[in-house]
Amino acid sequence: MHRADLISRTWGTIFFLLLTCLHTRGQEKFFNSLSIREGLPTNLINAVVQDRNNFIWIATGDGLARYDGYHFRIFKKGETANSIPSNGVQAIYADGDNLWIGTGKGLCKINTITFAITRIATGTNTNIRCISKDREGQLWLGTVSGLVRYNAQNGSFETLTTQNSRLSHNTVRTIFQDKKGTLWVGTYDGLNKLNPKIKTFTVFDLKRKGTSPLKNNLICDIKAVAGNDSLIWVGTDTGLCSFNTITGEHKNQSDEIEFSNDVVKAIYTDKDRNVWLGTDFGLNVYDPQSGKNERYFHNPQSPYSIANNVIWQIFEDQAGVLWFVTSNGISKINQLDNLYQYHRVTQQFGEQTIGNQVKSFVVGKNGIYWIGTLHGMIRYDPKTGQSRKFDVDSPEKSRLLINNVTVLHEGRDGRIWIGTVAGINVWDDEKQAMQALTASKTNGLASNYINNFVETLDGSLLVGTWEGGIFRANGDLQTPKNLHFELFSKAETDKFLYDKASLWLVEFDELFRLDLKTGVKKKVVPFARVAERKTISSFFLAKSGRIWAATETGLIEYNPASDKATFHAIPNHSLARTAITEDSNGNIWATTSTALEKFAPASQKVEFYPLNKNLPLKSFYAGCVARSASGELFFGGDNGYISFSPEKAIANRYQPKVFVTNLLLNNQEVEIGEKVNDRVILDRDISFMPEIELDYGQRALEIQFAALHFWQPEVNTYSYKLEGADEDWTTTSGDKNFAVYSNLTPGTYIFKVKGTNNNGIWSGETSTTRIIVNPPFFLSKGFLTLYLVLIAAGIYFALKIYSGRIKLENELKISKLEIAHAEEIEQTKEQFFTNISHELRTPISLILPPIHQIMKDGKLNADNFKLISLAEKNSHRLLRVVNQILDFKKMQSDTLYLNTTKVEIVSLLHELYSHFADKATRHEINYTFTSSTPEFEMFADVEKVETMVLNLLSNAFKFTPKGGTIQLNIDIINTPDSPESMVQIRISDTGTGISAEDQARIFERFYQTTESRKREMGSGIGLALTLEYVKMHHGEITLDSEPGKGSVFTVLLPKGNADQLVAQDSEIDTYPVFNAAFANQTEVETLLPGTEKPLLLIVEDNPDMVDFIRISLNEKYRFVIAGDGEEGLRKASEFLPDVIISDIMMPVMDGLTFCKSIKSDLKTSQLSVILLTARSLTSQKIEGIRTGADAYITKPFDIELLDAQIGNLLQRKKELTAYFRHELIVTPAAQDGKENMDDKFVKKVMSVIEAHISDPDFTVEILGSEIGMSSAHLSRKLKSLTQFSANEIIKKYRIKKASLLLENKGGNISEVMYDVGFSNLSYFSKCFREEFGVTPKEYVKKEGRKFEIDLSAR
Repeated sequence: MHRADLISRTWGTIFFLLLTCLHTRGQEKFFNSLSIREGLPTNLINAVVQDRNNFIWIATGDGLARYDGYHFRIFKKGETANSIPSNGVQAIYADGDNLWIGTGKGLCKINTITFAITRIATGTNTNIRCISKDREGQLWLGTVSGLVRYNAQNGSFETLTTQNSRLSHNTVRTIFQDKKGTLWVGTYDGLNKLNPKIKTFTVFDLKRKGTSPLKNNLICDIKAVAGNDSLIWVGTDTGLCSFNTITGEHKNQSDEIEFSNDVVKAIYTDKDRNVWLGTDFGLNVYDPQSGKNERYFHNPQSPYSIANNVIWQIFEDQAGVLWFVTSNGISKINQLDNLYQYHRVTQQFGEQTIGNQVKSFVVGKNGIYWIGTLHGMIRYDPKTGQSRKFDVDSPEKSRLLINNVTVLHEGRDGRIWIGTVAGINVWDDEKQAMQALTASKTNGLASNYINNFVETLDGSLLVGTWEGGIFRANGDLQTPKNLHFELFSKAETDKFLYDKASLWLVEFDELFRLDLKTGVKKKVVPFARVAERKTISSFFLAKSGRIWAATETGLIEYNPASDKATFHAIPNHSLARTAITEDSNGNIWATTSTALEKFAPASQKVEFYPLNKNLPLKSFYAGCVARSASGELFFGGDNGYISFSPEKAIANRYQPKVFVTNLLLNNQEVEIGEKVNDRVILDRDISFMPEIELDYGQRALEIQFAALHFWQPEVNTYSYKLEGADEDWTTTSGDKNFAVYSNLTPGTYIFKVKGTNNNGIWSGETSTTRIIVNPPFFLSKGFLTLYLVLIAAGIYFALKIYSGRIKLENELKISKLEIAHAEEIEQTKEQFFTNISHELRTPISLILPPIHQIMKDGKLNADNFKLISLAEKNSHRLLRVVNQILDFKKMQSDTLYLNTTKVEIVSLLHELYSHFADKATRHEINYTFTSSTPEFEMFADVEKVETMVLNLLSNAFKFTPKGGTIQLNIDIINTPDSPESMVQIRISDTGTGISAEDQARIFERFYQTTESRKREMGSGIGLALTLEYVKMHHGEITLDSEPGKGSVFTVLLPKGNADQLVAQDSEIDTYPVFNAAFANQTEVETLLPGTEKPLLLIVEDNPDMVDFIRISLNEKYRFVIAGDGEEGLRKASEFLPDVIISDIMMPVMDGLTFCKSIKSDLKTSQLSVILLTARSLTSQKIEGIRTGADAYITKPFDIELLDAQIGNLLQRKKELTAYFRHELIVTPAAQDGKENMDDKFVKKVMSVIEAHISDPDFTVEILGSEIGMSSAHLSRKLKSLTQFSANEIIKKYRIKKASLLLENKGGNISEVMYDVGFSNLSYFSKCFREEFGVTPKEYVKKEGRKFEIDLSAR
């Protein structure tokens, strides 16, 4: 009988609860659940706890799990002692860095940092049901065989049982210590209070009267009563008891409050002192103050209900999230997430519930909610809870044209204008009458697809339509059927609103202002500039008069008063903001598919309020937003709408800790203690690894991280940066909580990551991990050390071996090689420019003879006209040779271009052929021209074609002997590979031919064959330029040659087309030469023929002074200009001027230092220096003279004085030169000891020549080597001192020596010739005659001496 009553009572409760839920649907709680689907090893959960680092640990029936918000790390029983004793984990307790784990087969301890597991021996008490720790640090274990007190310091334990301590039952379910330190123990049969002195218990029977006749009284949970130190809550199997710990009195709340079930398994008191009760059938939220109780059950059809009706534990984490341990997984609820209420909008179709879509929402002036949906319109009275639906099935007086309602609008008279996809309905709630209006030619409305209503201040109604535009309603709005509509704007948009005399509308993601009076639509440029074509999903007009528009990346604020727009970036990971409005405080609210966003314009701060991910409202409808008179906001969308009061929005300020939670190397997860390439990377949890060392082959890594706010981790936001690889921080969403890097270079990096909570509040902590990527094995520290040791050893042994004399000999050889190489380079350069000079002189030789011929004849006959034509052609050839040099320079700098024109190629080539007709005649060469066609037009660069042909003809004439043949043949050919005709230019000769080795290099720059160097000097650039020109024309050039038989060069050029007509301007650089008629020139003045003016070097930083000296003296001298002493040194060495005029005060190098450098250099010491300065003190003049200056002139000075000083110095130089010529060269004499540096230098030269006087192979190069100068520098030095070159001095010295020998009867003429280094008697006689005007024989006779001349020597 009792059991039947209990069953009847239970079903009655269920029925009552169902009715209550229907009436309180707006007070639903939204749970998130964790189960096997999310990674739990089983849905059988026993306990939850949070460690000191805020990770969640879950005791399950199949192992222990650690949760970071994204992943579970599972610990199970293994074969070793370093694992948990059993997979059936029943109890868990957090204690510092350790966790105490109670299983069905014993106790263990796990370190939360290293995950090291230690099993604890507790004797026979292995089945542990609960764990607690008292204030003295003693650990209490509730087992099925009694209460165990464990001393963690020494490992000792003591068991209290029914036998030794009067415990009511040996099965202990819960342990609690009150604020006074009293230990309360709940067992299978009663509440127990421990007396610590005598170690015995006092038992209290809390069984509710009139309940089950079973004797036992199960105690499931014990918790303190908030605000009362003497009361505790005790959960029993017969209800919730409030127990007085002082008096022992108790009261069962189930006598007065009807809970969902009497078996109270879990108790939790929140900050509002509401008591949450987990029972065997549902969750209860009990308010002890009011006595009200709310019940929540698992609903299989609701994804956001609690996971199961059996609740074993209720736990609050650091962020205020409540965790419910159930018999089917874990459920979570956010205590601070009570901002909004969800209201379902569905309909029944038979036995099925069908979803709906809220598309428009209006709160009437009388507080009535008008809801436009996909399936009709709903009128809802929040005061009475009554609702009424309007659709096509409604009675005729309330029937809609169609169910699909797109927009609602309340008129000034309180009537509801209903826009649908089939026209307009107008509902008069007072008269309970519905009117309909559709588009027709009569009323002027062009479309039935209504998208918006706007009412202006003057009472006019604007109607927006799709495929029709915006219309103005004319007539009495009370009788809609009589209205006439006129087209106001062709804009097709539902985004328009009214403000004063303007209509603001968004069209194609741009804002426009439409003047209602003139109808002129104007684009808002500042808004467009800021929007940058971002998608505008919704916009509204704030009470401040500013317009706010929502985009995916932020909000746009436009102020019409100042015509300025501002963009406020709000990262939400590319989620569309579908609706936007403001609250009564001016805060902007927007909706996305995952959260409500609040933006405070004053502080520029953003707060996020996440929506439950299991909410049936998956998306909001664009622009579906309303606000009530009380300030409550409404947002509609799929399957319903949400409502909330903005003033209740309080963001959770909890700042979660952020940790690195996982490491993947080459896509493989790294476990703690796992060896990767024989090395352990992680010796503890990666969250607590300050440094990670990786090998070179482990440079591809993925780093996962988590912010420990567990309500909805996927809405958290992260920002990370790898210092050393990333320049900026990267922001990512909560569902992409990882960073991937690949191919990191060896080095040290710092990985930093920070995150937010669910409300977008950034944590003040930044997780930092040092990452070291080692270099490859062969570049490791050990190998680098080995390399250094080997290098040091090599250097040591090298120094040991190459020491002493061998080292000196090698250094001497190297020095000689370097000198020889430098001279070879210098000779190569000189040879190149000598060849260029020869190439330039050749055309001149063809110009001057014809001109001379004309001058002799005195008239222009046919031959003279031909000679003049030849001269004109060779003048052009000279120009082309110069242009080749310039083109070669451009070719080296890649600045060579084609100047393509249309040309008749046959006549051009015939003209080029005629250039060499005269030369062919003179050289007796058979020179012919043939062409397969009389004319042929093509597109080419005429100048470059001329250069190609002339180069090839010139080479042919060089190597073809007299009597040979040279042919120029032209053919027009067509090849299968080319769609257009090609010109074949074939130049053949019967010359010496080219060897196979030379053919391989013949087109290289500066390359010349041995035969070429023997016959005629050339530059070595002609064929290189020819090849380059051919390539530029997309043609080909081939060579067929055999030594001794001649050569054939064949050039193929495509015809080309008009598209290639491109003109390029060429600029030819000229060598800058100073001319007195021009300013700002810096080199030597060009001399007129027959003039020989002295060269002056002016070293002066004042341009005006330079111009003054130059213009005043330009009739007498040439000039070289330098702006400072350093530049003056360089130019003095280069030009060796006759006189140097230098200022003293100059940048870079002053005049005194410059003068010292000139006089101390052997090459320039003979140069005269005049110092100009404004320093006029005697001591300053003395200082200038001591530096070696030849004259010191103070500013201001008379130009005639400077001219006189220059003239004196030049005259002294002439006298010195004459002295050298007549005394040192002609008759060298002993000095009186007062020699200057120039005297010593010339004397040294004479001594070297004297030592080699009889050596016929003695040259300037040998002389320079003996002196220690290059031949070029030596010649310039001697030329400056004596007006003779080095070759002239050697020859003159030999001849003078010969004259002395002949005068002193030193031998016959042949002997004297050999003694002074001549080997050819005729050449000796010629040189002797040039010096003395007579032959050696005549010279002997003139002196009156007779010699027998050895004729055989001739």
